[in-house]
Amino acid sequence: MDSYVVRIYRRDSGSPQKIVGLVELVDCEEEKAFTSFEELRAILNARQGHSAGKKSNGNVELNR
Repeated sequence: MDSYVVRIYRRDSGSPQKIVGLVELVDCEEEKAFTSFEELRAILNARQGHSAGKKSNGNVELNR
């Protein structure tokens, strides 16, 4: 199972889809920036494809 830390630094209240943040990929200590929900989704979906035996269906499981 992949683990992520997602930091959202700014959101435009008039356009909620406009966000800025970082995704920390915990298992490989890598960070990737995003500027929209589409970019965030692309980062998470790309990582799901690297997990052995997992198929990407667009759903994200979050651990707390």
